[in-house]
Amino acid sequence: MPPRSTRRSRSSTKIDRDLLIVAFSTRGLADLTCGSAFRSITAVDAFGDRDNPSHVENVSTRRDLGMPFTNEAIIKACEGRAEGGVLVYGGGMENRPELVETLARGRLLAGNSALVLQKARDPESLSSLCLEESIPFPETLYPGEEERSAGDIYCPGGGSCWLRKRVLSGGGAGVSEYRGGRLESGEILQRHLPGRPVSVSFIAFEDGVLILGFTEQLTGISFLGASGFKWSGNITPLPGGQEGVLRFY
Repeated sequence: MPPRSTRRSRSSTKIDRDLLIVAFSTRGLADLTCGSAFRSITAVDAFGDRDNPSHVENVSTRRDLGMPFTNEAIIKACEGRAEGGVLVYGGGMENRPELVETLARGRLLAGNSALVLQKARDPESLSSLCLEESIPFPETLYPGEEERSAGDIYCPGGGSCWLRKRVLSGGGAGVSEYRGGRLESGEILQRHLPGRPVSVSFIAFEDGVLILGFTEQLTGISFLGASGFKWSGNITPLPGGQEGVLRFY
């Protein structure tokens, strides 16, 4: 697919800073910069999609450096780019708080700090916070607690009542139905709850959030190349509306 010719609307206020975007795929975040007034915009990711906006310089670790999307490759790709500028990170960085901290040195981090990211990825910390805020959270077991699931491993309707998950994972990778056995270090069990997977887009403030919208999260769609619980994409609007989701907010 040829590069898109993206028309940028002129902003009356020029931002005298450069912007650096880092994510496994930067296309969505890059699209949001159309019409922005940054001095320059660079996107570092794994793919180097050719349909990224034309005003964004795209650096692919695989295409331009011949390296997979590792911490070493990301640091190398970001060297000399947007120094003293603004850093935005996206998907693919959620398990790399140390890397976020490294990239944020000498740059203004527009997003959660490495410490906040680390807490959000810690199931014990996250479950405690949800409990304090009366937000439903699935029952979770840790290595050494597997016997607590012995009474109801299998649900009456078939399948497992528990999911085995890797803590440092994403997109449904490393998730499977639990059939017994011991957990490895870095794994957890979570009770398998019925329902439709939903994603929410929001802007967070110190005293609340602004919800932008909901999408249905597709998982395990074979013709999209996925299986099991692996993420397959998102669609909108939600079948049946979003009223049932809004009651939690």
